Amino acid sequence: MNEQYKEPESIKIVQKDLKEASDQSAVGEITERESVLIENTNQVPGISSTVDHDSFEGKVLNDRYRILSLIGKGATSTVYKAADSKTNQTVAVKILHSHLASDPTIMRRFEQEAKTARLLKHPNILPVRGFEKMRSGVPFLVMDLAEGTSLQDAINAAGWIPLERSIAIFVQVCAALNAAHEKGIVHRDLKPSNIMLINSEDGTLLVKVLDFGVAKILPTTGDTVLKLTQTGEMLGSILYMSPEQCLDKELDGRSDCYSLGCVMYETLTGKPPHCARTAFETMNKHMSEMPVRLDRVRPEISWTPGLQYVVFKALAKDPNQRYQKIEQLQNDLQNLLTKAPSILRQPSSTVAVTTSVDNTTLWKKLTDSEAVFYMLWMLFFILVALFIALHGSH
Repeated sequence: MNEQYKEPESIKIVQKDLKEASDQSAVGEITERESVLIENTNQVPGISSTVDHDSFEGKVLNDRYRILSLIGKGATSTVYKAADSKTNQTVAVKILHSHLASDPTIMRRFEQEAKTARLLKHPNILPVRGFEKMRSGVPFLVMDLAEGTSLQDAINAAGWIPLERSIAIFVQVCAALNAAHEKGIVHRDLKPSNIMLINSEDGTLLVKVLDFGVAKILPTTGDTVLKLTQTGEMLGSILYMSPEQCLDKELDGRSDCYSLGCVMYETLTGKPPHCARTAFETMNKHMSEMPVRLDRVRPEISWTPGLQYVVFKALAKDPNQRYQKIEQLQNDLQNLLTKAPSILRQPSSTVAVTTSVDNTTLWKKLTDSEAVFYMLWMLFFILVALFIALHGSH
């Protein structure tokens, strides 16, 4: 029966959450909070845990890039430190796994990461120098080498990040996203492992946002959307997906705002706002529940009321209740750093500091097509559970 199983396009969302902590710097260890997703995914037929075993260490790519050492390996690509003989500089080379090079959609996304990054010239966005292919046809990206640690690794090591440092990180992430949004680019996959922390020689913190591989370029007048997804296929990491992303709706910059809200919550508490036993349950929480208040997750911390307001405003279920521009969020965070009275006081707004949302309210807001999509997801996971139960007993 397994041979007849055809993998639904939508299940690729689960595969993406099995990526390494970071393509750019992490070695690829799976965090404890992701182990539940992995445990459940390994039971679903049709999902492969195949890892590419190609090793390029010591080799020279295109007579120019000598591979020096491994930086990190993930489900789709491997990142190496390399010496560029033309510029005499050390760079990072991100190589797509060879067994994926025949997939035209993955190839286009890989190339899009380079094209998108070249549109973005900003100190808080990691530059991509170019897109090349080996003689074998396997593509690779050449990037600036940013030696630091991912925000995910920093959270895992410390448990959580102190308030002032956290806000300083968030401000720079906002600056990067704002630059992208001004170019009509939505990241769609913002998460702690895509945020690099670099301590400069003078001790200042520099933050870089990485991995625009699934970014979406929004249309200007007369243009069409650059779309690399198929119907029913959602891109992004489940722990950080906006409600509208879970529903496979059209996205704009406010979706990135929600994802950043998830990142802020996890950075400040050490826990993602929503993490359930299965991918579907996690998505359901994004759509129907508000996370626990920050001061209840970590009551030992003296929380600034304004900070809690900022985080939960970013996490509003309705995009119209979030910050409409990332710049607005950045300004409020900057005000927190300078202790502006206007943001430090407890807001009267009822946005988001509640602990739950009535599911019936959510369903009333869904269109017929959204409700059908939601129910199909529910039916799919029920069928998978039945399949596992029936065949696991034999």
